[in-house]
Amino acid sequence: MIRRDGQPRMPDRSYVRRWIFFLPFSLFLPAFSGLAQGPALSAGDIHGITIERSVTYNGKALYGYIDGGADLYYEYGFRRAVVQEIVRDSLRIHIEIFEMDSPAGAAGIFSVTRGGCFGKSLWDFECASRFQAQSARGRYFIRAANVSGTPAEEALTLSAARLVAAKAGDTLYSPPSLFLDSIFQAGKRSFLIAQGPLGVQNGLPEWTDLVQGLEKFHLWVLLQEAGEITTTIGVLEAPASVDLPLVRRWVEEAPCDFTRIALADGLQRLLLCETNSAPREVDAYSNTLGRYRAR
Repeated sequence: MIRRDGQPRMPDRSYVRRWIFFLPFSLFLPAFSGLAQGPALSAGDIHGITIERSVTYNGKALYGYIDGGADLYYEYGFRRAVVQEIVRDSLRIHIEIFEMDSPAGAAGIFSVTRGGCFGKSLWDFECASRFQAQSARGRYFIRAANVSGTPAEEALTLSAARLVAAKAGDTLYSPPSLFLDSIFQAGKRSFLIAQGPLGVQNGLPEWTDLVQGLEKFHLWVLLQEAGEITTTIGVLEAPASVDLPLVRRWVEEAPCDFTRIALADGLQRLLLCETNSAPREVDAYSNTLGRYRAR
């Protein structure tokens, strides 16, 4: 989730709670045991491991596995999930492999679930912490997790996640070319890919009003921070003409000390900026957005 205050997030332990709570009940769900589909691990992929469990969830079975959180995955185009438990000696790793209907969906889930998970580059779509490792490759969102965060568990978790990612392929999602401009390369901290209102609510609730009433859309957001200066860059695409009065109201209701810019790029696309920079930098951002119209 994108934050304006620049404070580090606490490690995300929700996947641990979800794993422990749902594991006893998942045996009774309409899932299919032993169907290791897609890039799932097989025996012998990692020396010394045993695959204790491999279950595939299709359709509405995802609701039983992750309860209310399933709606977010469906918004990003969920197709199926393979969940595996691997064991080596006293180490136990939980692996989730979500197949979405597009690379944008996989990258989008990655963008809203990686709290406390850090990577070397934003566009590697790979991050890790003591307790988890995540990546997005092609249509697949991959997460491996452990409970205790010991060095041995951390190493095995990362190895498992990277092996699954390698099986999925090396295709990385390409962000909008606007985000790769040199003006946005200093101090960038996070990004969001939203395909519906739940993605915005989970990733950037301050912009919820911008997409009010839009049932289907794509919103790409990049957060850049430098000291006390915060700049949020966005690209919004909607299937129908964007509500211009709503956009004007969004610009006028900018937070205190912030300036908002919205440039139309055709009938279905907006280039957006929200920043508390000085007027000179605001002009530079506006000019940059203008250069990327119809590109």
